[in-house]
Amino acid sequence: MRYRKSIKIVTFQLFNEHTKKDIHYESFDCGNKRINKYLKEQSFDDVFSNTFVYIDANSGEIIAFVTLSCSSIEICDENTFAVKEKVPTVDIKYFAISKDYQHMPYGQDSSQKLSDLLFDDIIETIQGLSDKYFRAGKITLTSYKSTTSFFKRHGFKELGSSKFCSLKDGCIPLYYDLYIQE
Repeated sequence: MRYRKSIKIVTFQLFNEHTKKDIHYESFDCGNKRINKYLKEQSFDDVFSNTFVYIDANSGEIIAFVTLSCSSIEICDENTFAVKEKVPTVDIKYFAISKDYQHMPYGQDSSQKLSDLLFDDIIETIQGLSDKYFRAGKITLTSYKSTTSFFKRHGFKELGSSKFCSLKDGCIPLYYDLYIQE
């Protein structure tokens, strides 16, 4: 694992056919072949999502990326299971950090991890977009069991049973309340 003494992060840059020529994405490796393939080969053609990248301005490498899409969840009555309401959500389809930057300490005292800093920025960015444009009620994502504790550390909670869970073995649907009603 290599740690850079200093990195300069270019935040939340749209990654598409027009911007990819300026980004060194070919060498990105988060340790998951399926996710790497999505970024390098499929994200450009995904018409239902937008992918954003964090770039190390010193090296031009992708530090991390996130793919977002709009979605909704149904809130059901606990007794009858009838749908009470549909809540608009922003779905984090992918969040991945390059292996070179995973577990990297960040900040003056190195007490915070770069992954935490970036994920907090993603939540704040989604919150800002929601406030300004579309008023989503929650952020949703589907987590591997091995990464669930990371997302729970950032305030995500288990969504409970989900009809979508059958799509991915061992998945755990999670949500984050953007607007907590008192």
